[in-house]
Amino acid sequence: MTSSSLRFRLVILALALCQLAVACSPSQVDPGATVTIAGSLRDQSGGPVAGGKVVLAPRAEAPELLGGLLVTALSLGTVCLADPPPEPCASFLRDASVVDSGPDGSFAFSLAGSEVRTFFGNARSLGVSAGLPAPPDGVEGPAVLAMFKVQTEQLDLGPLRFWEPEFASSRGRAGWDPAPKDLGTGSGYRLEFTSDAGEPIWGVAAGTTRVEYDPRVLEDSGGRVSVTARRKGVAPGTTTDVLYRSVQLHFTGGGSAPPSRGKPCSIQNGNSAAVALPSCEATDGRLGAVVDFPAAPGVPDGAADPAAAEPRWVVVDMGGPINPSLVVVRGCGCAVEGSLDGSNWGSIATARTVEAAITPPRNTSVRFIRVGGQGQLSGLREVSIWP
Repeated sequence: MTSSSLRFRLVILALALCQLAVACSPSQVDPGATVTIAGSLRDQSGGPVAGGKVVLAPRAEAPELLGGLLVTALSLGTVCLADPPPEPCASFLRDASVVDSGPDGSFAFSLAGSEVRTFFGNARSLGVSAGLPAPPDGVEGPAVLAMFKVQTEQLDLGPLRFWEPEFASSRGRAGWDPAPKDLGTGSGYRLEFTSDAGEPIWGVAAGTTRVEYDPRVLEDSGGRVSVTARRKGVAPGTTTDVLYRSVQLHFTGGGSAPPSRGKPCSIQNGNSAAVALPSCEATDGRLGAVVDFPAAPGVPDGAADPAAAEPRWVVVDMGGPINPSLVVVRGCGCAVEGSLDGSNWGSIATARTVEAAITPPRNTSVRFIRVGGQGQLSGLREVSIWP
């Protein structure tokens, strides 16, 4: 799928959300006004954090469109403050402003009213993020990101506190201290594994401060692991959606590559004949890289509907019959189907989250496994299969 096709689909979906009054609200700020966005950085105990780098940047209207990984990949931590910042940080920070917090932890940004409005006159989504230095046992310090829409010329976000829990992760288990209740309303956490460059590797949602996962999902990767808490807050004329990320620790997957690593794959449009790809990005082991598919077979170049040019399925050929014990799909809420002959398909499961570890039914014998569905492959990163 081309980047222009993805952009087209994101724009259409964003407009649809606006029509439903889900993502968009008319701006109350005069485009010619001067807007001040202020606040202060605080450590977990409430003490001021002086000299911290604070970033103000626009964010996607619907971060879920990027697989729920916008925060870890684009905004939290000092990896995005490198000079030059790595992709995808560079595009996210292109319109960003950076200031240092004062001796009392205070910070302020000044911008024109037109900068807090979208092209359509709606209130624009913005984010303020900051990070602390890494502790001796960490590779990245705690970070905080507050997301909001500006509806007043003087917006005081109040204190942005860091969450600094004791945190450990090893061999398929992780645990951490709970987030203080006064950080805001809401509950739940997310354990995140990323590469050192901020690319997503694996994520696990948790309703408590303990979580278990199949260690095979980390394969032979390595990078950083952290936990994030998401809470709701209030500010004058708006609400805030705040993510608190713990210290990032180093991790090594410790496992081996799955048997599907390097296996060939093909693409299909509907149930048409599969077209083999010269190389398979869906099994190449780059767990954080989105697959760049060619146009779907049977769709002419320059099709009026960009979605029509996207393949519906990617098919992995294991080379012979297997009884899969685990199928891992990254970056795609996709249907997962299996076949012995590549023609007759049966349902295995549906990946209902952007990272899904699926245990197929017992005695499932397949040679081919395909993932997809109409318009579902835009964020696919990797398909991993274990017998």
